[in-house]
Amino acid sequence: MAHRTARQPQKDDAQWKRFKAAQDTFFQARNADLHETEEEQRKNLEVKETLLAEAEAIDPAKDLDAAKKALHSVQDRWEEAGKVPRGTCAASMIVCAPWSVL
Repeated sequence: MAHRTARQPQKDDAQWKRFKAAQDTFFQARNADLHETEEEQRKNLEVKETLLAEAEAIDPAKDLDAAKKALHSVQDRWEEAGKVPRGTCAASMIVCAPWSVL
């Protein structure tokens, strides 16, 4: 019995190393994917910030029909732009895009 107990830590060490290697592989792949997603979201944020400036320049007092068309164009492109990083102004249409109530 003492002989088996002495071997157990070696077996546990081997299993742990194998598990750790699998875990490292998983997290490396996940981190690479997260970095790619973050870069895409930063680009989306730039697009949405440009759209916000465009929307702010719309003046419905000059021509309501033209303003509605322009606004719909901005809204469509907003949706097409995709997700942005959390906690950014463009992440919240309610706060950053008050025109959505038109």
